Amino acid sequence: RLYFDPVWKIRQAVFDAFSRLVQRGILEPGVARQEMNKVLITSYGFMADYPLKQSYNNLLAAIDRSGDKGG
Repeated sequence: RLYFDPVWKIRQAVFDAFSRLVQRGILEPGVARQEMNKVLITSYGFMADYPLKQSYNNLLAAIDRSGDKGG
């Protein structure tokens, strides 16, 4: 349900949580990779700083650092 929350900051928090869980070894990187692709990554308006996309990229980097290169 949170994956399509109308408030983009909620969706950003989902990525942040996934990232922390992967880093702590609680969530399997492959599972995080599958789930992150289900989350809507758009937000409203123009922002030079795009925190939701940055959270997405941070999660992807955490998964890659874990050694999981699967798709």
